[in-house]
Amino acid sequence: MKKQVFFVHGGDAFTAHDDFLQYLRTIALRNLPDSQTSEHWTKTLGADLGDEYEVFMPSMPNKQNAQYEEWCIWFQRHFSLLRDEIVLIGWSLGGCF
Repeated sequence: MKKQVFFVHGGDAFTAHDDFLQYLRTIALRNLPDSQTSEHWTKTLGADLGDEYEVFMPSMPNKQNAQYEEWCIWFQRHFSLLRDEIVLIGWSLGGCF
């Protein structure tokens, strides 16, 4: 049986909606034409670990303004797919979660 790995990515959270709107107004734009993009380690995690692993990497809801209740619902929906002795990986906000 394959060893399971569950990865929860990072995100941002804001206490006030106006703060979130200001973030959207000022954050640097990414992935534009002719811009360099780097290969993030999460894109190759499954291949790097090999066939002995089953890697779950759910896209958590609204990562730009994560809300605990929404992430909790989404995380819990995966529980029925997971077994004992799973490896949990959390990055940034995913680690806090």
